[in-house]
Amino acid sequence: MARVVHQRRNIPYLLITFVFLFLIAATFAVMGYTAQDDLKQTTAKAQNKAKTLQKQVETLVGQQAELVKGITGSTADSVTAALVRVSTAYATVSNVSEPGLAEALEAMHKDVLAEQATVKSEKNRANRSETLCKTQASDADTRIDELEAKIEDQSRQIRAERATNAKQQKQREADLAQAEGRLRSTQKRLQGEIDSRDEQINSFVVSLQAEKKMVDSLKHKVSVLAKANQPVEQEVKNPPDGQVFAVEEDDAICYINLGTNKGMQTGMTFTVYRQGGSTQKDKKGMLRVIKVTPSASECRIVELISKDEPIREKDTIANFAYSATRAFTFVVVGKFDLSGAGIPSDAGRQEVTRAIKRYGSKVGSAFDFQTDYVVMGARPDKPTEPGDGASKTSQRAYQIALADWKAFSAIEKKARDAKIPILNQNRFMDLTGYVPDKAAE
Repeated sequence: MARVVHQRRNIPYLLITFVFLFLIAATFAVMGYTAQDDLKQTTAKAQNKAKTLQKQVETLVGQQAELVKGITGSTADSVTAALVRVSTAYATVSNVSEPGLAEALEAMHKDVLAEQATVKSEKNRANRSETLCKTQASDADTRIDELEAKIEDQSRQIRAERATNAKQQKQREADLAQAEGRLRSTQKRLQGEIDSRDEQINSFVVSLQAEKKMVDSLKHKVSVLAKANQPVEQEVKNPPDGQVFAVEEDDAICYINLGTNKGMQTGMTFTVYRQGGSTQKDKKGMLRVIKVTPSASECRIVELISKDEPIREKDTIANFAYSATRAFTFVVVGKFDLSGAGIPSDAGRQEVTRAIKRYGSKVGSAFDFQTDYVVMGARPDKPTEPGDGASKTSQRAYQIALADWKAFSAIEKKARDAKIPILNQNRFMDLTGYVPDKAAE
C-alpha cells in the first residue's frame, strides 16, 4: 500500500517580516528614549547651573544692597543713587591728600559692574540653554510620537496579517484533511483493484498451468508422431577416420590424430567408439574440435555415454559425413528438431546443412545421380484440401503444404529407387557426433 507523505509546510514569511519590522521600531524607540534621556540630563544640568548662578546673583544683589546701605545709609536707595553719592564723595575727596579711599571706592564700583555683567551673561546663557533643551525635548517628543504612531500602524498591519495567516492556515488544514480523505479513499479503491487483480492473476496461473500440461501432452504426441513418421533408413556404415591418442579426463579434453593436413576445422564433431568398433553398441561418446594444429586436434568431450566407460587412448573416432580424400554430396529435406523441443522447424534443417558443410561435404539443392546420402527430417502430413468457400489464405497455405509433402515423398522415392542411403535426424546426429550448441556448452 502507498504511504501517506505529508508535505512540509512553508515558513510563515509574514511572521518573519513582522518580527523584522518590530525590531526596527524597537531600535528607533530605544534611540528616541535615549536621546530624550540625554536631553533631560542636559536640561537638568543647565537648570542646576542656572540655580547656582541665581544664588550667586542673589548673593551679589545682597552684597550690592549692603554696599548701597553702607554708602547711602538706606536700603531704599538705588544703585544709581549710590553711584552718584560715590562720585560726589570721590570728587570731594579727590582733592584731599589721602586718595586711597577714592581709589578703593572706584575699584569696588568696577567690581560691582563686572559682577552685574557676569550675572547678566550667565542669565542669558542659562536662558539659551533652557530654550535649547526645551526645543530638543520637543523634537524628541515629536519623534517619539511619530515612532509610536509608526509602531502602532505596523502593529495593526501585523495583527491583520496574523488574522489572514490564521485564516489561510485554517483553510490549508481543511484542504489537507480533504486531500487525506481523498487519498485514503483512493488507497482503498486501489487496494480493492489490487486484490481483484491478484485473484485474476491466480486464476490465470491456474489456467496457465493447465494449459502447460496440455501443451506438454501435445508435445509428447507430436514427438511420438514425428518418430512414427521418420523415414525408414538404410544401413549406413561409419568407417573409422582416426584415433584418440591422449585424454585429460578432469578437463573433459582429448586429442585426435587428425589436423589441418586432413582438412580439420574447429567446430567439427566426431563419434567415439571402442578401439576397433563402429557399431551402436560400441559407441562411447561424442567430441567437438576446439583447436587444430597441422597434425592433430584438441577436442572437448561433449557427451559421454557412461561414466563407467570413459574415453581412452586408441579409441576410434568416426564421422560418416567427413572424408579426408573426397567431399560427399547430401540432400537435406524436411523439418528437424535438433534441440528435442518436440517442434520440427526450418531452422533445424538449416543447421543440419551448415553442419554437413562444416564436415567438408556438399549439400545439393535437388536429388540427382551425384547424391551420396539423403537426410530426412519429420515427414510432413498430407494436407486436406479446403472447401470451395475457403479464403485465399487457406488456399495458399494448402498449396504450400501440398508442395512440401510432394517434394518430401518424391525425394524419398528417388533415394529408395536408386538405393541411396537415407538417414533420419537421430541417425544423422549419431553418425556425425553432432550435439546442439546448448548441449555442448
